[in-house]
Amino acid sequence: LKTLRLAGLVQVRVDHKKERSYAVRRGSVQATWESLNRFMGESLPEPTADGVLDN
Repeated sequence: LKTLRLAGLVQVRVDHKKERSYAVRRGSVQATWESLNRFMGESLPEPTADGVLDN
């Protein structure tokens, strides 16, 4: 979780009772995927909502 937060992929919210909730930053996930594709120099298959890669 800490690594995901540092990467900007997860947003933490703390309410007035100091309870934490976490949410995915969907735009950041897509941007990270695109950056990985550029870094690899190839087109990787898009992941589906359940995390399985389409071939």
